[in-house]
Amino acid sequence: MPNSQRAEFNRLIGVLNRANRLIGPLVILIAQLVEKLEIRHGWLVSLELWKMHAEELVAYLDLHTKEPVTKSEYRRLLGEARSEDCPASDLAEVLLERFSDWREADYEVAEEGAEPEVSDAAWERIHREQTRELVALVTTGAIAGKKKGRQTLVNAGAFYDWLGEAVPLEPDWGYEYEVFPDKQASFVKRLQTERQHVRDLLQQSPFGAGPSWLNDVRPVIVDGKDPDSNLANLSDELRETIRSGIQMHWLEVRIVEILWDEVSEEFGGEDPARPILRQDINEAKAKLKDLSGGMCLGVEPVELSEPTEEMLDDARDGLIKPDDDD
Repeated sequence: MPNSQRAEFNRLIGVLNRANRLIGPLVILIAQLVEKLEIRHGWLVSLELWKMHAEELVAYLDLHTKEPVTKSEYRRLLGEARSEDCPASDLAEVLLERFSDWREADYEVAEEGAEPEVSDAAWERIHREQTRELVALVTTGAIAGKKKGRQTLVNAGAFYDWLGEAVPLEPDWGYEYEVFPDKQASFVKRLQTERQHVRDLLQQSPFGAGPSWLNDVRPVIVDGKDPDSNLANLSDELRETIRSGIQMHWLEVRIVEILWDEVSEEFGGEDPARPILRQDINEAKAKLKDLSGGMCLGVEPVELSEPTEEMLDDARDGLIKPDDDD
């Protein structure tokens, strides 16, 4: 080898060595971290499937089971419901649900094949009329009620008696009450305890967006732990970890690819990476693409960006350019 080429030869050998000796461990680390990201994805999927299963159980229990009560307890609940004073505007909505005398002009133009719907303006107009009617009935004494400031309150029992219907009495959990004789109070207590146990278990499931009624009664403390440590928060933390991990590791993969491409140019297009390292980086890239494209259940598609020139300069300084000792 001519002496004039020796320095350039040594420089290229150094570049080639650094492209594998320094970048190689980074590639192995990236591959391992992406594998861990897939494990977190599997963990999140299991939580999401758990949530979906729990929601199905909740829906079944709410729509197809009855809340057991004794006869005396039912009378007490009914008495409380009848004695409740409700704003006239709230009970006007009950009347609205039964209103059928809509005019043709009250309907919005529907799309082809769709059922026409009452416009918001017409709905609000009739709601105001029904509210005024209830206020007048309370004022004349036809229905029991009272004034509270500027608001008119209507007694629920008197309202439904006037309407000719029973006061609706619905349990928090179940589609209706199942009334047992008072002599079966111990049996009813056992059924209520069992239902409450199921309810408590469902409340501890990872509800990210569960049924609103269950979220409303969700305890602030679960098994002595604050909300920051329960499963719903864990799902949120996993989503964020996966999202940020995809973005970070994608940048790392692209930095490695760009540095190898730059080294390849110095060797006439030959790939400077060892085959096993090239395979690792390709597999990591493919996995990140899959995760970023919305395949990750519970995580929205992630935008993949390219590394900045500043990132690349830092990587070149640390991984490709020779040290003073080289």
